[in-house]
Amino acid sequence: MKCKFFRLIYPKSVEDAQNGSYTVALYAPCETVLDSQGNKLNSITVVGYYLPIMERMKVDIAGRWKKDAKYGLQFMMESYEEIIDPGKKGIVAYLSSGLFRGIGKRLAERIYNTFGDDALTILDNDPDRIREVPGISSKHCEQLRDSYLETRSARRIITMLALLDVNAGQAVRMQKELGIRAEELLKERPYEVFEQGLLSFEVADRLAERQGIPRTAPERVAAGLLHTLEVAEQKGHLCLHKEHFVRQAVELLRTPGLNRMTVANVAFEMLKADRLALYQSHVYRPVMAKAEDGVAQCVREMLQRSSLPYIGDLDDEIDQQQEELGFTLAEEQRQAVKTALASPICIISGGPGTGKTSIQRVFLDISTRRRSRMRTLSAAHPQAVRPDDWSKAAAFLPARSIKR
Repeated sequence: MKCKFFRLIYPKSVEDAQNGSYTVALYAPCETVLDSQGNKLNSITVVGYYLPIMERMKVDIAGRWKKDAKYGLQFMMESYEEIIDPGKKGIVAYLSSGLFRGIGKRLAERIYNTFGDDALTILDNDPDRIREVPGISSKHCEQLRDSYLETRSARRIITMLALLDVNAGQAVRMQKELGIRAEELLKERPYEVFEQGLLSFEVADRLAERQGIPRTAPERVAAGLLHTLEVAEQKGHLCLHKEHFVRQAVELLRTPGLNRMTVANVAFEMLKADRLALYQSHVYRPVMAKAEDGVAQCVREMLQRSSLPYIGDLDDEIDQQQEELGFTLAEEQRQAVKTALASPICIISGGPGTGKTSIQRVFLDISTRRRSRMRTLSAAHPQAVRPDDWSKAAAFLPARSIKR
């Protein structure tokens, strides 16, 4: 859809919009655009990241329509291309449009006078050559180069990742995290970006395939090994037995020529480089090994503490709680509450419907009334707890870790 920027709606400042903020703006169509009823639209509300907000410049926007319940018909931009008129007038207008911080009309004219009609091609492919433009200090050259690279890179990344179903918000966050080398890293080292936690393995795999990176490349195998552990973690397992680990990685990678020996050799190199951790026969991602070790240390310290004195009659307390809550605990549940209240650590286990929640409810009610300063941490699944919090989440502790 060909159109021109008309007015910024959100955010309030052009600077915020150019820094990758979610943006809403009005555009005037340069061609006939009809709504679903066939009515001609004189203005269009466009939403997205890094919208083209350069005045007096035509752009060709790609995306999709949506109808917002509150704001009505909107066009969600996924990418755009500038429609730059050939010759000095068009190139100077583009460079001085406000898209690139630090480039005004006079500097844009000097850039054109230096490079001519090849100015944009040169800046795209070798932005360091901006040093050839007379009258620019070395420091200003670096600022202009970085500004040009960042802006062009952000747009290209949004366009590149949109084809892989990565939304513009994620693409902008990735670009900010990786900096001006973001486009280069995504194209040449996508598995490295995956290891930084900025890209899913599936998207990294598709980017690598586009760039011709072999499916048997060591960096792909290494990423596949890490992803195998991530998949296991999503199912509640912090580690995998080394034989199952290698076998599952081979199945995940599904590549002719990748056998268990090849994958095991890459895993061994990763262990030597501390990119994987091994405890006895089980393999971890280092962050999870550290987290589990923290839990073990915490539990060991707890086990060395004395029993907690409890002033009062626990049976009376429990009877009162049963009356208030409207249910009666079984004898084993009653004993579990007493143990939890008087012990430095207590792990309560059992299948569904065995009364764990009732025990917890009575225990917490009595504890919070008696110990008003007590801090409670509750989690339903390992994935719900940040690694830094694992030292407090003893309920997830594998029994063997207590022996460390």
